[in-house]
Amino acid sequence: MTKGYTVGLTILFILSSLFMGLDRFFHHYSSHFAFSKVTSSSPLSSEWNLPRLSDTEQAELDQILKQKFTFFSKGSQAYVFISEDGQYILKFLKMHKLTPKSWLAFFPFSFNPYYQQALFKAKKLKETFNACKTAYIELKNETGLIYVHLAPTHHLNQTVALIDKNQSRHFINLDETCFYVQKRAQLIYPRISELMHAGDMEGARNIITSVFSLIDFLGKKGVADNDPILRKNFGIIGDRAVQIDIGKMRIDPIRQQNLAYQQEVDSITHSFKLWLERNYPQLLPHFQEKLQATCGKPCAIAQSELAKSQDTVH
Repeated sequence: MTKGYTVGLTILFILSSLFMGLDRFFHHYSSHFAFSKVTSSSPLSSEWNLPRLSDTEQAELDQILKQKFTFFSKGSQAYVFISEDGQYILKFLKMHKLTPKSWLAFFPFSFNPYYQQALFKAKKLKETFNACKTAYIELKNETGLIYVHLAPTHHLNQTVALIDKNQSRHFINLDETCFYVQKRAQLIYPRISELMHAGDMEGARNIITSVFSLIDFLGKKGVADNDPILRKNFGIIGDRAVQIDIGKMRIDPIRQQNLAYQQEVDSITHSFKLWLERNYPQLLPHFQEKLQATCGKPCAIAQSELAKSQDTVH
């Protein structure tokens, strides 16, 4: 092996290590919460101005936001923080994923990739904001929403203290951000497990009933959601089921008219049924009864499943 070849390999190795290190650094940085990621320099349409809160509602919101909020998790659309008393969730929309960052995006040429990316982001922003607006105006009780803020304002005059996952403290001017506040919900599966471990089978049945009641209500309302995963996107507040992920919700009048949701109830709840089979088969008869009542005639197979589950239990 020649000396030049060895030197070349060494240089290549050093450069590769350097680029890998930079990639890890930028990936690590991009995953962190920052004020710049939840604000936008682009003016937002007045279309996203939502009704002002009543004095009582505003006072409640002010009290909630006086608390310190600590990093809880993050999803594809938002950074999630939990209140000091554990009762509320504050979600900041990831505006850096919904608005263009490069000045090149403002040159409207079909061959300009920055412009094409800006068009995609504008479409995504409209879909996301429409979903949040729909949830707040039409489905406030069914989503546990307390407040949604989608456009720059001056009336909140509220700064919230955040602790990120590195224990760094941030003070965020809420008038400049897009966020929403929800009551904290407990996930469905852990709540049922909690009740069953406490010997409260009736309480567990009530959770199942509430889940199907929510599915039925949303279905009759014509709600369309591309991500209706019960295990992680639905939860329990008190003992009432709610949908906690609102980022893709919309109301489709056609679905409202033809009750299309009845064709989907079986598939939406299939994983739920499998979980009950593995963990609490004694709850299956009640599950199947509610499944049949919710999906109606299109779900004729539920009746045979009910008989099977009753045989299993007995």
